Amino acid sequence: MSESLKFFNQEYAKYWSKKRSSNGLSPYDAALFEFIKPLKGKILEVAIGSGKPFATMLAKPPFAGCDISFPLLKEGKSKISSNLVQSNAENMPFADKSFDAIYCFHSTWFFQNLGHFVLEAKRVLKPSGCLIFDIMNAKNSCIQKEYLKNIRQNTIPLFILFKYAKNILKIILRKGTPIWQIIVPWKPAQIEAIEDLVGNDSKASFFGYQKNTSFILTNYNKDASFQKIVVKIIKIKAA
Repeated sequence: MSESLKFFNQEYAKYWSKKRSSNGLSPYDAALFEFIKPLKGKILEVAIGSGKPFATMLAKPPFAGCDISFPLLKEGKSKISSNLVQSNAENMPFADKSFDAIYCFHSTWFFQNLGHFVLEAKRVLKPSGCLIFDIMNAKNSCIQKEYLKNIRQNTIPLFILFKYAKNILKIILRKGTPIWQIIVPWKPAQIEAIEDLVGNDSKASFFGYQKNTSFILTNYNKDASFQKIVVKIIKIKAA
C-alpha cells in the first residue's frame, strides 16, 4: 500500500469523520449544496466518503459514489442507499456515458492528477451531462502560504520534528487528530490548466469563493483573492 493510500485509509478517514461529526454544515458547504440541489437523473458523487454532508442532504441520494478510503465507505453504507465502490477518482470502474451528473467537493486538491480526474469524469458523463467540483486557487496568497507550509512540514527535518511534537500534544490533550505520515497530501490548482481540459465538447463556468466576503459565492473573474473556485462543466456533445 502506498503512503498516500495508507494516509487516506487510516489517518485522514479518522480526521474527516471527526471533523464532520463535530463541525456540522459550514456556510461554504451550504453554498456548494445549492449547486447540486437541482441535479436530476443518474448522479455520481466522487470522493463521497461517509456520505456527509452532501449525499445525506439530497432528497434522493446519488445513484453511486466512489472513494479511495474504505473506512469512510464502510461508514457511508449505514447512512445512504447509494451504490458505493472503492475507487481512485482518476480511474473509475464505470462505463462510458453512465451518469447525468457528477459532483466532487473538498477533494480535488488531494488527487495526484486533477487533469486525469476531469478527463475521466467526462468519459463517464453522458452528453449534456454536468460535472461540478471545487479547487484550491494556486494564485491565492493564503492558499500558497499554506501549501508551502505543508511542504516544509513534510520535507524539512526540523519542521517534521515540530509536526511530531504537535501530534504528541494532541494525544496528551485529547484534542485534534494526529497526522504522522510524511507526505505532501494536497496541492492547489491553476484555473488555466482546467480551461485547457474543457475542450470543444464542453463548456465551463467558474465561481469564486472569498472567505472574507461572508462565504458568498460570486462569479469568478480570475481575481487572485478567491481562495476556492467552483467549476461547472457541461458536455454539449458526445466526445
